[in-house]
Amino acid sequence: MNKKLMDKKILYISIFVAMLVVVVAHILNVMLVKPSVEQRKEEYGDTYFEDTASGYENKVTDSGLMYYVFNDENGAPFILICGYKGENEKVIIPEVIDDCPVEVIDQNSFIHNKTIVEVEVPVSVKLIDSWAFAGCTNLRKVIVHNENVEFGSFIHLDTQLKLYSYAGSTSEKYAEENGIGFEVLDE
Repeated sequence: MNKKLMDKKILYISIFVAMLVVVVAHILNVMLVKPSVEQRKEEYGDTYFEDTASGYENKVTDSGLMYYVFNDENGAPFILICGYKGENEKVIIPEVIDDCPVEVIDQNSFIHNKTIVEVEVPVSVKLIDSWAFAGCTNLRKVIVHNENVEFGSFIHLDTQLKLYSYAGSTSEKYAEENGIGFEVLDE
């Protein structure tokens, strides 16, 4: 076959593959990373939407945890962890910040953090949302004290983490369903 014709075919195939990668990445982003505004309103109530949409500034603890204070559907305040600016290898998320229970570790909260090795999640946390620890390549251990915590999608993507929680917990189920390590905590 003619070399110019072969080079042209390779070029067209390369362009097609590149376009396909862009389309698949966009579809994954829409389906997995960005939940709809309505879903967020249902999960956290209108206050979450109003505060984040208006550019509400998050707060930071002394240990580097970034957070928002929101109100649930009954008007009770709770904390949503939204990021981490600290430099500790072991992160212990407190049960209470500003006299409010810490209930949510939001999407992408620790994404691509290369420092953390271990995270301890208190019993007060009800949701560890999608991609919370994705890309944390040094993260090896996540201790979850709430037996019924809800998990979003791909919290562990590109990590080597192992979940530690109680036998029969939702953490054990998540680990089993996603092919990641699990170890039972002592009572």
